[in-house]
Amino acid sequence: MHTAFRVPFVKAAFGLVAFASLVCLPGCPDNTAQNQLSGTVTLGEQNVGGNIYLLGPDGKTEVSSPVMDGKYTIPNPPVGKCKIKLTGEMIPGGVAPPANKGPLADSANAKEVGKDLASKGGAASVTKGVPPPEKYKNYENGLTVEVKQGKITHDFKLAP
Repeated sequence: MHTAFRVPFVKAAFGLVAFASLVCLPGCPDNTAQNQLSGTVTLGEQNVGGNIYLLGPDGKTEVSSPVMDGKYTIPNPPVGKCKIKLTGEMIPGGVAPPANKGPLADSANAKEVGKDLASKGGAASVTKGVPPPEKYKNYENGLTVEVKQGKITHDFKLAP
């Protein structure tokens, strides 16, 4: 009796797995897909250096990325119409401090870390860029971007 029960159970389990594979696989979302916003930030003919911040359509979600030698990449930005602000806080040698809180969030500390890195030939000499004009340091500067699903590119050409 034990063997008689086992064979139909194995067949049924195999059939269920095969059916679920056929039904689910074509309709299952691709969880490896990632939204990404990247591009350049220039002021005239010069590359900008600093940080770029996005404020999501909800007015609460903020993401950021360094702008290094005029180039930025923001992984997983909020989807929709986002406001943009740019800051030019730079560590000596041209490396932007990270936007989130941490040891480099305090600009005085960032300068000290930057001096230390530069004296050791480290990352402080990696990037260069001019800081953005003061008017771009808040979200009411008029810069926006429409973020869509997937990887998109958007370049910002700043006016002095």
